[in-house]
Amino acid sequence: MATSALPPITSLGSGSNLDLQGILDSLQDSEKQALVPIQNQQTLVTTQLSAYGTLQQAIETLQTAANALADPKTYNATTATIVGDSKAFTVKTTPGATPAQYKISVDQLATAEQLKSGAIADRTKNIGTGGSITVTLADGTSHTIDVSSNTTLNGIAKAINADDAAGVTAAILTDGSGKSYLQLTSADTGTQAAVTKITSTNSAIQSAIGYDASATPTGGMTQQVAATDAKVNVNGVEIVSGSNTLDKNIDNVTITLSDLTTAPVTVNVATDSSGVVSAVQNFVTSYNALQTMVTSLTKYDPTSNQGSALTGDSTTRSIASSLSSALRVLASSTDTLKTIQDLGITTNPDDGTLDLNLNTIDSKNLHSLNDSLSSNPKDVGDILTALGTSMGTAINGILGSNGLLASRTAGLTETQKTLQDQYDSVSDRIDADIANIRAQFVQLDAFVAQMNSTSSYLTQQFAALSGQSK
Repeated sequence: MATSALPPITSLGSGSNLDLQGILDSLQDSEKQALVPIQNQQTLVTTQLSAYGTLQQAIETLQTAANALADPKTYNATTATIVGDSKAFTVKTTPGATPAQYKISVDQLATAEQLKSGAIADRTKNIGTGGSITVTLADGTSHTIDVSSNTTLNGIAKAINADDAAGVTAAILTDGSGKSYLQLTSADTGTQAAVTKITSTNSAIQSAIGYDASATPTGGMTQQVAATDAKVNVNGVEIVSGSNTLDKNIDNVTITLSDLTTAPVTVNVATDSSGVVSAVQNFVTSYNALQTMVTSLTKYDPTSNQGSALTGDSTTRSIASSLSSALRVLASSTDTLKTIQDLGITTNPDDGTLDLNLNTIDSKNLHSLNDSLSSNPKDVGDILTALGTSMGTAINGILGSNGLLASRTAGLTETQKTLQDQYDSVSDRIDADIANIRAQFVQLDAFVAQMNSTSSYLTQQFAALSGQSK
């Protein structure tokens, strides 16, 4: 029995007219339900890791605030105030400056020396051949500058300015007739930075710009502006300085001169408690932000029966407990103030956040930070230092390489890898099962198509035989 060739099956079920693809898709969807529990666990772990990342950032912010409380510089801050509107100088202090009053008079500013050469007709023409220039300063230092590659006035100025150790800077001035002059200015102010001698191995250069402060000028450079030292009187003490910046005469105080005074100017150096207040405010803000975050990440809504990312998480509870315990410091070295409550810092019993009382003193507020700072700044510093140290130690136990947070996130990361392995394994099994079923469906489709074709052929043959018998 001969049959015609079967047409190729272009899609699953096309040969048999059965919805084999729909059945296969349904089977695949059913199989993939085995992945849902794994995906749910992956989502939970990812959410927890993200929550821990957010929590870590908040703890790091608190750590910065705690470090500021533990830093002695926070309590050694000072400020300088100039009485009146004098603009002859500015005053800056660094931590550790002694509170005091100073009467300051500026009688002379430090200036830099200036020298000028005689007229040189052509600034682009070589002055002799080769050689070097040696500049000697009043402090005894000397420096030699190589000008052998270019002995024009332009070349000499360029070589001087290219050498940071030359002790002088160079400029070229040109008059109305086109003649040029070399001007040298001491790199620093003060008499010790003045030039005492300029010599050259090139006789033509020596003649043009040579200089000897101890001799009568016979050519070469002449002094245009003499170097001077600053002269300042501070509380009756005469100070002479080669610089207009006085940073070694009063410990941790820098005076920068800009003009002369007509009368003594009063400067008050005092303790600056604003830095302490700011540090405490930053600490309270950082602690409260962290406490609010912990509450949000661990809250549970009984109405919807929904928890948050870290609801019931023991690590988060341990972190909150550790930080809360760090607040309970007792400064044994202090005289009258002992705890942070004595500074106006109290814990809100409703949500665990901190309340800071800056100024109010009444029946409900027995202590305020500013009042304690005014009456006993040393005790305040000791208590806050103890608080910063205590909190820093607690945070190190959380953020350290073997700390609570690192251990927990490492465990979750490992769980994440395990879940991914499980997901990949189940997914591969499902893909293999579906591929196997599909192969069987393809065979079924072809078989049914063949049967349909045979049935059609036989029907045709029977019909033909029936027609012949009539």
